[in-house]
Amino acid sequence: MAELRVKSTGTLKLFENDNTSSVTIASPASLGADRTVTLPDGDVTLVAGTMSTGGVALTGSTDNTVTTVTGADAIQGETNFIYDGTIVGAGADGANADLGAGLHIKTADSGASVQASGDELVIEGSGDSGMTILSGTSGSASIYFGDSGDDNIASLQYHHGSNYMQFNTNASERMRIASDGKVLINTSSTFADANSLVYLNGETSRKVLYIKIGSNGYDAQRFFNASTTEVGSIQIDSTATVYNTTSDYRLKENETAITDGIERIKQLKPYRFNFKVEPDETKDGFFAHEVSDIVPEAICGEKDAMHPEVLYVEGDELPEGKEIGDVKEETKIDPQGIDQAKLVPLLTSALQEAITKIETLETKVTALENA
Repeated sequence: MAELRVKSTGTLKLFENDNTSSVTIASPASLGADRTVTLPDGDVTLVAGTMSTGGVALTGSTDNTVTTVTGADAIQGETNFIYDGTIVGAGADGANADLGAGLHIKTADSGASVQASGDELVIEGSGDSGMTILSGTSGSASIYFGDSGDDNIASLQYHHGSNYMQFNTNASERMRIASDGKVLINTSSTFADANSLVYLNGETSRKVLYIKIGSNGYDAQRFFNASTTEVGSIQIDSTATVYNTTSDYRLKENETAITDGIERIKQLKPYRFNFKVEPDETKDGFFAHEVSDIVPEAICGEKDAMHPEVLYVEGDELPEGKEIGDVKEETKIDPQGIDQAKLVPLLTSALQEAITKIETLETKVTALENA
């Protein structure tokens, strides 16, 4: 059997004797059924025409630099590229008009069309769909947003070393979700009670939080205890804000009248004072620890309590000369607080007792005047 033959008609034969094709590469047993075509380095151009074998066709393109697959077994020279088995495509043809103009990865038909303003990359499936970014255990996974002025003007990053999610806008960090679920807004580290869930850091001359409701008379916030029982709300109407504490009689028992209002009121010590950070502003009020024995429900916290020192941990921005484990914040006062509204029932009782005494005296005076 000849290994190479050039026929008088110009036909080139490799390991084959038939005359049906211009170029034939056979698979002799001596080569283990191997058929290989090696092209030289540099540009290789397939001109317009048709090459067909095994159901694969190239047709209609002038340079074959961009092609479109319109069937699972076909590649046709069009303006786009689509593989239609499970579709991986760029752009759309008539059979896949919902693919969009960019790259479309499709495992099944969702029945939805692509939003034109976000069709550069589409992931589609008929059930759950998603995308995965894999990084090293101490690396980070990022999605960047850029423009002609800045290649990372915004980004979304997950830092695997410390397991926190970081959100950046205008080339600066604006929010992060820490590994323990804490949400830090406009700050990259906690700055108060380590048990808090949300840390929102305001800026000079800027308001921290605005709340607007859709209709007057509805709740702006509702509060629930650990057993999901509602215990209060903040309600906004057309002229004011109302702070509500749960007070429904159906939630209470063992009620008794307050009969020592005056006696307990006499134990309270109201003062005029200023806070050390505001030496020029005088206020009226109480010292929390002096009220705690008289109206304990009005006081939170313990007398002379201190916050523990705060250390730098993984995920914190480290100033120069600082490292993980160094002190970030020294121990400081954990202040007691007072809800002065809790004094109202006692004040009311004391006033009622005083009114009763006054009315009794008035009755006696009237009786003496009429005697």
